[in-house]
Amino acid sequence: MYGPPRPLHYLSGNFGPVPTETPPVTDLPITGHLP
Repeated sequence: MYGPPRPLHYLSGNFGPVPTETPPVTDLPITGHLP
């Protein structure tokens, strides 16, 4: 489908993990409920 010289559209965007990722927190406000 896609050739090597043509990068995939979902790999060329800003969707990868970033170094400034927010650390996980334990006090997130929960809205809604689980079934």
